Amino acid sequence: MALWLALAALGNSLFGWPQDIAGGASSLVGQMKTKSGRVVLFVILNQHGNVVRFRQNQDGIVAAIQNTLGGPAAFDYRPIRLSMRLADSDYEAAKARGEYEPRN
Repeated sequence: MALWLALAALGNSLFGWPQDIAGGASSLVGQMKTKSGRVVLFVILNQHGNVVRFRQNQDGIVAAIQNTLGGPAAFDYRPIRLSMRLADSDYEAAKARGEYEPRN
């Protein structure tokens, strides 16, 4: 029993969990800004395969899109303290930067 557990743990550390090999799923969702000034939203979904390979491919797809559109650029991000956001959910500075929170 102990030998079986040791082999199972060694197999997982060498080869990943079973879902990483054949039956896994991975998704990547986000937004990127390019040097050409475009903001691109993306969703990449993969299933039934090697999760490690899925993630490598997702990184490659995002890099290819960025490079095609002039390269990556940083977002103009200025953090706002959470206490300020909670005190005023209609924070005008956030609206001025284009943040949008839909109402039900």
